[in-house]
Amino acid sequence: MAVLIEAGHRADAAVAEAIALAGSEPVSATLVAVVPHARGRGCAVSVTPLNEAIEQAAGTDLWNAGQRLGDCDRRILRDGLDPSLPEWLAAEGFDLVLLPRRRRRARGGHPEAARLRAIPGLQVRVL
Repeated sequence: MAVLIEAGHRADAAVAEAIALAGSEPVSATLVAVVPHARGRGCAVSVTPLNEAIEQAAGTDLWNAGQRLGDCDRRILRDGLDPSLPEWLAAEGFDLVLLPRRRRRARGGHPEAARLRAIPGLQVRVL
């Protein structure tokens, strides 16, 4: 099972569902965060500190969620450098992904939900 962690408290329901599933059956859980990755233009300003700060914030969110969930793996996917979320989930062979519901009325509750539902064998739950 993969649990998408996003900034703030948006992922609380997804983590709570993962905890409930882990309590009822043996599951392997991976917490994953997808972060933007800035690319520098020109030589005057380095984007490295910005990228490091974004990854550190995502790492903190993953750590906090992991403290609630218990034994789990954690992964940060950097947009444009690492595989996309659908590619990564398919390559890793996940059968379930828990997504946090977005406040805006995204079709399916999360902007990635439709793309993820196209992956054969992957169950998508938006919470």
